[in-house]
Amino acid sequence: MSPWLAKAKILLDHGRASEALECFDKVMSFDAEDAEAWAGKARAHAVLGNHEAARDALQRAERVDPENPMVVAARKSMGVSPAVEPEPGPVREAPKQAPPEPEEEPEPAGDFHSLLKAFEEIEEEPQSTPASAPTDADFQSFIESIEPDKEETQVLLQLAELALEGGDARMALLRYEQAIEHDDRNADAWTGKGVSLQQLERYREALDAYDRALSLQPGHELATKWRATCLRHLESEESG
Repeated sequence: MSPWLAKAKILLDHGRASEALECFDKVMSFDAEDAEAWAGKARAHAVLGNHEAARDALQRAERVDPENPMVVAARKSMGVSPAVEPEPGPVREAPKQAPPEPEEEPEPAGDFHSLLKAFEEIEEEPQSTPASAPTDADFQSFIESIEPDKEETQVLLQLAELALEGGDARMALLRYEQAIEHDDRNADAWTGKGVSLQQLERYREALDAYDRALSLQPGHELATKWRATCLRHLESEESG
């Protein structure tokens, strides 16, 4: 599976249909006959309420590979019958079918750019140590499927944010450091590195990362606020 397709699936499964569409389009820029990309695009359009575009994308996917699991899943989620019906047998009265059960509406996923919200939660409980949430298997498999040296800085930043979203601060730190290798003047990357280090309770290193971010972009909101919480942790350690 290509990294862009893996990323698109993760985004779609976590309610990020617009971003998923961009990734599916990226896949099709390399292979215009990718059935999984067309099926994913159909699902994304359906989520966004673009029903005509969703039907067109699903029809394209069915022409390429109607039995592909993603095509079947898209058809089911959209409540569409298979494009090719079996040959009719002897005429008989069709049994009455119960109305389809409404699909469960997916829970809205947290915004990948939710560091500010996370800061506010930490600020409310400055002395508590952030708990490490179990890493979601989808996040982990997606993150590990990417070849870092082939990705641009912004993609690496997205991967890092996904890792933080999944509770894996170590993987996030790795991705932020890779982003810094690509662009060592990116204040967001330095801020993210600081957040990851702070999650790992490496407060002095985190403080250095925030200072670096602020030297590159004075007044950087997240760096400023996370730096303040980091200082409180250091002061608490020294006084304790």
